[in-house]
Amino acid sequence: MGAAFIAGDVGAYIAPDDYPEGDDVLIFLMHFFNQVISRKASVEDAWCHAAKYDQASKMFVMYTSERVLSCR
Repeated sequence: MGAAFIAGDVGAYIAPDDYPEGDDVLIFLMHFFNQVISRKASVEDAWCHAAKYDQASKMFVMYTSERVLSCR
């Protein structure tokens, strides 16, 4: 599915690679948008920060036209 968005000229696509439970999506998004809006972080840096929050947040993968990003 990510390939369809990237082929449509989207700069990046973030999606879980598993099934999120409960508030996992909300928590990931709060951390992601806090970084983008309040801290003026790039999309990649904000995604990396949010993905490191907890084990559930690690399921969110970022795809770009060049590669699938890995944040360790």
